[in-house]
Amino acid sequence: MSPLSAAPVSPYWPAPASSLGSVLARRRPILIVILAVLVLAGVLVVVSRPGTTSTCGTISAPGGGRWHCTFDDEFDGSTLDPAHWQVVKTTQYGFHSGAECYVDDGQHVGVGRGVLTLTVTHSAEPVGCGGISTQYASGMVTSSGHFAQLYGRFEIRAKLPAEAGLQPALWMYPQAQTYGRWPTSGEIDIAELFGSSPGSVAAHLHYRGRDGLPTSQGGSCSVSDPAGEFHTYGVDWTPTSIAFEVDGRQCADFTNWQPNQPLSQPAPFDHPFYILLELALGNTSPNLPSAATALPASMEVDYVRAWGSSTAQ
Repeated sequence: MSPLSAAPVSPYWPAPASSLGSVLARRRPILIVILAVLVLAGVLVVVSRPGTTSTCGTISAPGGGRWHCTFDDEFDGSTLDPAHWQVVKTTQYGFHSGAECYVDDGQHVGVGRGVLTLTVTHSAEPVGCGGISTQYASGMVTSSGHFAQLYGRFEIRAKLPAEAGLQPALWMYPQAQTYGRWPTSGEIDIAELFGSSPGSVAAHLHYRGRDGLPTSQGGSCSVSDPAGEFHTYGVDWTPTSIAFEVDGRQCADFTNWQPNQPLSQPAPFDHPFYILLELALGNTSPNLPSAATALPASMEVDYVRAWGSSTAQ
């Protein structure tokens, strides 16, 4: 995600002590972070269905050794797996990236034909979205509370709509605000497509830099026909490197981030992050939605996989 100025904590909800995590601000105009913290040994959280076996196996880890499959959803069923995901609802959590209202219904979040489909629509009448007035509804899911991991490989095969005014995003956020609110505890954007620039996706790290201001380190990764063909977007994350790929081609590798003191590398990228899949509307010019934005539009996800170590790192 290209850097935007940090916003204040959203006024839409306080976090109930029983079930929700901290309320945070992040790079988009309004941010709420979602759900309760489930952390094992501060390294790995995996909740899987009893009796299932992962099909993604083991892979070579950067620098040697092996990473084992820790998360694998092929979306082979007819409904979203509640052991892996939760649907984000703006009315419940207050979160929205642009003018859209995130809803939980079959029109905007669906599983079938081996893919997860997130769809954004425009209606003639306002969408019921709490205190937010909008005519746009869309879909977003998160693994928060079900899966979060420190280090490893994260891989998502998806079709990303490339219409001007849309901003699909595959990203990761810390399960706990170990170092403070956004961006102090970090954010990893695996791939974010701005519909006004459909020939590339953005890969970014967000954190608070040495000057105390929000900092973004980013790269642009070329991709052909992102809406018409499935592409594989990945990140290899270690204590010394965060490297991004499209279809197995590395396009950005960050090895020198300098967080605000007293933190030092590898902080703030040294605690578990969870996964978010989101079909947003653009929120900055020249990628704002308009009457010319063809809707409905959909993002399709073929699979989400992760590999890592089950031991402390």
